[in-house]
Amino acid sequence: MSTTVALTNIMANKNTGFFPAFLGNCSWQMSTLVPGDGSTNSAKVIPSAQGEVTLTSSDHGLIASHKYYVTFKIRFESATQGTCDWYWPVAEPAAAAGMAVNAAAGAWTRLSAVFTRTSFTDGSYPCRFDYNNDDGKKTTFWFTSCMLIDLTAAFGAGLEPSKDWMDKHVTSFADSQAVEYIENLGELFTNIADAIRAKSGQTGEIFPCDFADRIPVSYTHLRAHET
Repeated sequence: MSTTVALTNIMANKNTGFFPAFLGNCSWQMSTLVPGDGSTNSAKVIPSAQGEVTLTSSDHGLIASHKYYVTFKIRFESATQGTCDWYWPVAEPAAAAGMAVNAAAGAWTRLSAVFTRTSFTDGSYPCRFDYNNDDGKKTTFWFTSCMLIDLTAAFGAGLEPSKDWMDKHVTSFADSQAVEYIENLGELFTNIADAIRAKSGQTGEIFPCDFADRIPVSYTHLRAHET
């Protein structure tokens, strides 16, 4: 059985794709260059010098025990290898650190992560996007399609989907949208996940929303052993 889950973008800004920000080591311009996923604009970010470039938002309410999903797209003027971080609050450790970019000139790259902030307390904090400018080239880039979603609020505690599931099923940008999600059946799903691991040799956490993808793989694996 599936249910429709509403997703709300914490970083909502009239569907533009980027958020009002305090700038660090850069200037920016609004641009109409977009990846065609529903965002209406991007921020063209021009580094001022070598070193980290930052975009810091206004405060947003954080529930430290909740799981969150962050995703955005970035496009560089020339071929670039580097890393990006996401902070919320702006304190170590980062919510998502070292998200790697290895992009050809003019190619949009999507980065994403799922995180919790259990080492902090509930409160209202700014978010910060960092481009670490690892190669020191001061390459101009475009930033858009930024979404920050409270997975626990949307799906329920213990039912939050994985990063891979979100990447697969949330392919367009919008400040509010809906996805179809397979509901958790508690102990039954735990037993199914255990059976998939036992029979297929897969390891690690398996989420209820992943069953549709994992079960065919497991079945194929089992059939191979039968023949």
